[in-house]
Amino acid sequence: MANIVEVILTYQIETAILALIGFILGLFISLIYWKGKIRKAKDQIKELENAIEGKEVDFKKIRVRAQELLIDKDKDMAVLRAQINENKEVLKNREKDIAALNTQIGQKEGSINELTLQLGLKNESIEVMKKEIAELKQMHRETMSRAEEAENKVAEINSSVEELMQALNAKESEATSLKARIRYMQDDFSSITGIGPKVSAVLRAAGINNFTRLATANIDKLNQILEKENPSLLRLTDPATWPEQARLASEEDWEALSALQESLKGKRRSQASTH
Repeated sequence: MANIVEVILTYQIETAILALIGFILGLFISLIYWKGKIRKAKDQIKELENAIEGKEVDFKKIRVRAQELLIDKDKDMAVLRAQINENKEVLKNREKDIAALNTQIGQKEGSINELTLQLGLKNESIEVMKKEIAELKQMHRETMSRAEEAENKVAEINSSVEELMQALNAKESEATSLKARIRYMQDDFSSITGIGPKVSAVLRAAGINNFTRLATANIDKLNQILEKENPSLLRLTDPATWPEQARLASEEDWEALSALQESLKGKRRSQASTH
């Protein structure tokens, strides 16, 4: 019996010891757990404190900015008040202007009534003018019809004139051709005293192929041309009077040319009789 009691007591003591150990272990584990929680809480508190410090700085900036804005608003309000006062003065002046305009409108209404009466009279005149315009339009249509007939006649006349101009141009062309032929015949150097066929050919070869060029030719140059071709030609003829004769021929002064040539023949006769 004593052994049983001892065993029971021993068992209870061991159980109590185990329970105490379990309690101590649980307490230790709880302590570790709460230490971690406390550490995290402290970290969060520090973060919150830092955030609060940043917010306080921001709040200070916001307060400064708000104060600046309030100052600006006060200035703007002062400006607005001044503008409002000015606008009030302007409105007063506008009211005076409106009153003056109302007076003028009353006067204008009286004038409008008078103009309405005059307009009635003008309308009657307009009706009369419309009738006159209708008559003028009829006259205009008749005039335009006559003008068209006149234009047709003018077109016919212009056509006839064009035909006449074409015929005239053809005649002028024929006349020009005829003049050219006559001119060519007149530029025959055989009509110049002292120039025969051979001398004429020599002059034409030298570029002197008409009366105008011969009239402006230098006598020394003519002598050089003849001497270069054949010195004996200078013994047979004398070019001293050729430019003068050619000038008269180019001017178609045949009477003067004939008189000059007769005087040259007379000189040659007198020289021959002297010899």
